[in-house]
Amino acid sequence: DVSQAIVVARTDELDKTNVDESNNKKLVAYVRPGDFTPSSTELREFLSERLPDYMVPSFFVYIDKVPLTSNGKIDRKALLDSTIGYINKNRVNIVYPATPLQFHLLKIWEKVLNLKNISIHDNFFEIGGNSLTSIKLFSQLQPEFSNKISIADIFRNPTIFSLSRVLELEHCCMPNFSLIPIQISEKRPALFLIHPGGGLSFCYQGLSKYIDDIPIYGINSPSFESPGNNYKSIQSMAEHYISLIKKIQNVGPYVFGGWSFGGIVAYEMAQQLTIKGESIENLILIDAAVPMNNLKNNGPHEKITNKKHLEKIDDALFNENSDLYVNLQIEKNLKIHENLILKYKVKKYRGGKVTLLIAKDNVSKTQSKVYDYGWKHFIKNLQIINVPGRHETLFRYNNLESTAKAIKLCIKSDNMLPIEEA
Repeated sequence: DVSQAIVVARTDELDKTNVDESNNKKLVAYVRPGDFTPSSTELREFLSERLPDYMVPSFFVYIDKVPLTSNGKIDRKALLDSTIGYINKNRVNIVYPATPLQFHLLKIWEKVLNLKNISIHDNFFEIGGNSLTSIKLFSQLQPEFSNKISIADIFRNPTIFSLSRVLELEHCCMPNFSLIPIQISEKRPALFLIHPGGGLSFCYQGLSKYIDDIPIYGINSPSFESPGNNYKSIQSMAEHYISLIKKIQNVGPYVFGGWSFGGIVAYEMAQQLTIKGESIENLILIDAAVPMNNLKNNGPHEKITNKKHLEKIDDALFNENSDLYVNLQIEKNLKIHENLILKYKVKKYRGGKVTLLIAKDNVSKTQSKVYDYGWKHFIKNLQIINVPGRHETLFRYNNLESTAKAIKLCIKSDNMLPIEEA
């Protein structure tokens, strides 16, 4: 039941996601529902039975009323400013990739559809895809997956999640995913984020929604490509990860960060580069604690150890959207990385500013002023910012925005901030 509808072929100057790479305009239908509100799927199916494919709108935007100008004509500028739609910058129900294969498929979808904020459960044909773009998608997938996919597979499995299952059954693997581009930009320096204990950095993907003006890269453990490829020390891991980031940014200043175990690796990376005379603009430790064997005196900062952090993050890393192999490798990595932590000797930091983000719900108000996870023993220029949430929830929907804003503040701020009280 549709009361009014306006279809516009638009090149949105405010949001380039509605334009494909060749600058072809896409059809956007603005719909004012009647007594019953049909879904975008129902509208698309209804129109597909009556119109050729190229005339079916790519997007359906629901509006309360049709905006009019002072002389009674349709106000097209007001329509362009409409933000209620299936795909938009403010959507929160995004399920991010849980496997390297899903992540790679997402990047191909973003390129083909020229869209951001895609969930792995979004239907390709409901977010702008059609028969023409499905052919384009197929042409991108076919050579990469050794002809193990047909165009019929795309129609039968129109979501990233379902298509990844098909490819997994064909034993498709992802080459070279140790360094993944979460957000690409020509600006420098880039933000490099090291994986937590499980070995995957996909947890950082949601940051691009709130940090939109700098390049962001995630570093994954190579153990998912080569299961026997395990490091003997955090130092050797840091050395290898430095070689990866130099393929993207050969010289400093660098900005590193890492959540939990990833923060310790980032610390060692910064140490190694500083010793070689490289510039570290900022080091961001995201709820990462100094390994217990490096602390002599008991104190409130020792109440949450790295082992407890790894145990807490354990459940957060396992995902129903992951395959069994990935979850087993995550479990294996957690044990390996716990042993690496026990052997790691922290040294006095040789670089400049370091920012420590602390999950506010980990500590009580009486402890918050002295809570530093032991880092003040090793870092002279330490900035502490408390962020909402617990250790394992910092990158989940309800806390993601606060965590992202804190990270962005670290990067943008030239001056030290006072310790924030919980």
